[in-house]
Amino acid sequence: MAATTAASAQTSPTAGCASSAQDVGTLLQVAFESLGCSKIAALPRSRFGEYGVSAQLPGGLQVEAWACSGQVLLLFPEIPRLTALAHDPGLRPALLSLLLQHGADRQESFCIGPEPAIVGYKCGPLPPEALASPTALGCHLEDTTATLLHEVKAIALECQAKVVARQQEEIRGSGCSSSPVADNSTARPTRLQDLSVGMRLPGTVRKVNNMGAFVDVGVERHGLVRVSRLAERPVTRPSDLVNIGDEVTVWVYRLPADGTLGLSMVEYWPCACRDPVAPFTTVSQEDWFDGVVRYKSQSGLFVDVEVPGGGGGRAQGYVPRHRGGEAGLDDGTAVRVRVLGVHGPTGVLQLTMRGLRASTQRQNQN
Repeated sequence: MAATTAASAQTSPTAGCASSAQDVGTLLQVAFESLGCSKIAALPRSRFGEYGVSAQLPGGLQVEAWACSGQVLLLFPEIPRLTALAHDPGLRPALLSLLLQHGADRQESFCIGPEPAIVGYKCGPLPPEALASPTALGCHLEDTTATLLHEVKAIALECQAKVVARQQEEIRGSGCSSSPVADNSTARPTRLQDLSVGMRLPGTVRKVNNMGAFVDVGVERHGLVRVSRLAERPVTRPSDLVNIGDEVTVWVYRLPADGTLGLSMVEYWPCACRDPVAPFTTVSQEDWFDGVVRYKSQSGLFVDVEVPGGGGGRAQGYVPRHRGGEAGLDDGTAVRVRVLGVHGPTGVLQLTMRGLRASTQRQNQN
């Protein structure tokens, strides 16, 4: 079970507390039902408690609650967004350092299991007032989940920022910048060839239209921040978010072979290839890929998909509702997707979360 490998919580169940633990277990089941959870199931006794209840939250995150002696410990066996970072060799050292920092001197902490590394989260025991009623317990669980997701997002961004900073330091050390830096600021690249995917850059907005914002980052051509990468939320009119002359922070999203420059005002991870979209042009529609929900729109989900080949990096994709992009999934939820196509100009993958139809499978077999 993932819970037993992901967590390092030290709970010592006391003999003779099974009756009270089962009472609390009933309270937990009612609370999970009131939140609209699915896959609610009782768990047998373990080192975490005399009685446990597992459930899948509406956003897809799995949670376990363990009761003993009238106290309750909450355990999230796996945080998919952080587990994905732990599996990336380039990001794992920075992640482990951050997890230690966030867990220091706290009752709540992240925990990581043995290979294959699974990052989880534990908190508790819960305060007595949280166990007063199913409603009180449900409210506490909602607050805990919201706080956890916010912290996960912060850790992921900080982790990626550390890696980008290290990349930029390596670029400066390799001699890409021939002149010394007068102050402590990062030397700005002056050529497209000096850029790399995931690099963080300051820029100035030079043009805004329905496609997005054209940003000057100091190289020979302006880069385009597509409307889907202006923010971690849907943007209808780019001019509502940025204006000509605005100073902004951008990340290099892609450097296609045609010499254009794709930027993002949403942080993207470093990638070994210069265009993280390109590897998806040759994949089969039958192949499944790991992804994480970036944000929801009225018509579907924007998902960051892991680039195949082990070089790190993510490419933005879109799953419409009729292909499984239901709005019920929370930001940061891990998903599995298939790539139906690539829209080259925008750098957005056309995705589905549904399996192949039987007729299509038979045609492919023939």
